Amino acid sequence: MVVWVTGADGFIGSALVRNLAHSGIRTLMPSLDIRDTAAIQKVVSENSFDAVIHLAGMSSVKECEINKSLAFSVNSEAVYHLGEAIAKIKPQAQLIFPSTGHVYQSYPMGTQEEIYTEKSSVLPRNFYALTKLQAEENLKFLAKNRGLKATVLRLFNHTHKSQTQDFFLPSVYGQLLSAKKRGEKKALLTVGDIDVRRDIGAIQDLALAFQTVLFENPYKSDEVKTFNISSGHAVGLRDLVNQLADKMEMEVDFKVDPQLIRENEPKSVVGINS
Repeated sequence: MVVWVTGADGFIGSALVRNLAHSGIRTLMPSLDIRDTAAIQKVVSENSFDAVIHLAGMSSVKECEINKSLAFSVNSEAVYHLGEAIAKIKPQAQLIFPSTGHVYQSYPMGTQEEIYTEKSSVLPRNFYALTKLQAEENLKFLAKNRGLKATVLRLFNHTHKSQTQDFFLPSVYGQLLSAKKRGEKKALLTVGDIDVRRDIGAIQDLALAFQTVLFENPYKSDEVKTFNISSGHAVGLRDLVNQLADKMEMEVDFKVDPQLIRENEPKSVVGINS
């Protein structure tokens, strides 16, 4: 099996490429601007592959809000052109696309846990999620009208120390590590709302989920298959911070930065992965 991985040098991509190599799967990792339609068509035409895992994109909620035009171009429009090229030139190849659990309708300020299955209502809670849902609709159109074989994976939170510090746990880890290197026994951590509960998995499990889709070939028709990729349970962010601090033999205090608190965020989120 040969798999073209876009965004192979990113957080998910680098972990996935390592997994694929261990399984004897050859990967294509051409360097290109995913918005360059001609470059996409050239790669599709000149290479032999069985599947494409499309990881190139903007993953920062904040950056997508700041530059909506670029986010739409990268996360939605480029997905359409990639899918169109695959359907036309390599119709037997499967396209695997990572969407997000943020596409589900949220009920902010609610006290009950929000539990999502693939049949839950969708109403994107931010512009990042909107671009991902638009990309999902693009793939459904291409599947129905161009014969594209596509699978959508709605990702919930996954983490690892290699993730950028724009994300919660890596930010906390970085702050703890800096304090420890300074010889401090107690760290003052700058955080947002840590009294929320989130569905958080490990990047290693996420990579295995992508690999499972490759081998199981879930598509059977012109219908796009959609799967939640999640741990199936929620954990408190405060609890995670305390566990991490304990492992690093540190004590912690918290300084809440209002800039890190997102508006209308639900208190607890779980993605059902059955």
